[in-house]
Amino acid sequence: MLNTPHIYPIVWKTDHLLILDQSRIPRELSLIEVRRSEDLGEAIQRQIIRGIPIVRVALAYALYLAAQKFQTNDRTLFLEGMSTWVDRLENSASKVSGLGQPLRPLWQALQENTGSVTELKAYLLTTAQAWHLTDLQTCYAVGEQGLTALPAEPESLGILVYGNCGGLATTGYGTALGVVRSARRIKRIRQVYVAETRPGFQGARFAAWECVQEGLPITVMTDGMVGLAMRQGLINVVVLGAQGIAANGDVSNWVGSYLIALAAQAHQIPLLVAASWQTIDFSKPDGQSLTLPHQSAREIYEWDGNLIYPPGAEVYDPVYDITPAALIQTIVTERGCVPPQNLSELK
Repeated sequence: MLNTPHIYPIVWKTDHLLILDQSRIPRELSLIEVRRSEDLGEAIQRQIIRGIPIVRVALAYALYLAAQKFQTNDRTLFLEGMSTWVDRLENSASKVSGLGQPLRPLWQALQENTGSVTELKAYLLTTAQAWHLTDLQTCYAVGEQGLTALPAEPESLGILVYGNCGGLATTGYGTALGVVRSARRIKRIRQVYVAETRPGFQGARFAAWECVQEGLPITVMTDGMVGLAMRQGLINVVVLGAQGIAANGDVSNWVGSYLIALAAQAHQIPLLVAASWQTIDFSKPDGQSLTLPHQSAREIYEWDGNLIYPPGAEVYDPVYDITPAALIQTIVTERGCVPPQNLSELK
């Protein structure tokens, strides 16, 4: 499976990162070399890369790049300098909702490592590469596990996905789109449908773009067309990603997911949620305790520099909504597939 051709949005090239500029998709495919840790922070802020898994891995590589700035052999001086960079890099990604402080485990392990400065630098690179590989393997595993949760009939499925749930949000393959890719491998795909995912068009811009690049049969629809498509029998299963999952199986995802889940229930269409195990937060009892951030209202009332709402209108601007566990048939993780109420079985 690791040799399966698909989009890789981040690649380590001996001494620098090569990243896909997501701010230019779908207009053009542009690659950017990142040789300085501060440039990676800027790339995150400009949304050249986006998504918790890919940002986490990129920050680990950036910490290694920062380490190359220090020419001292003094461990104390080196660690003091790295402490500053840990804070600086995490601050650069502070607006990535749900990311938290991803470098803290690496920073703790670095301090506990008794090696020389040279060995500490090598450890940073090895760890970044390990995180990178782990994310890829996790996505492949989610995709494979998802095959067991797909409906048995019909043999050729119409699958609806929503939002940025593919390789661009991870280091490759993706979660919900990972299930789609695995389903294509066993020839179970009739058509992939993706709703635009307003207000940021994450589905139309990213998920659809990935499908086009890889030759997946893709149809884009507006969010308001989903119910009709279900009624017409075009969609046999819905596969959503997740930004957060509570202990009871409630899921936060791109706003609009809740309406899709309601429509799926009304048409008796199974709804799956595909996500990595670490997306689940057992300290959050239910969806009410999951964070629902708001975005800049400007991202809603303007698009590509053009005003699409009348001046003076107030704007409702959540990023995510909550899909209750009762509307979800199965949660798919790399550890297996279970009904939402049985998440603790995988724990």
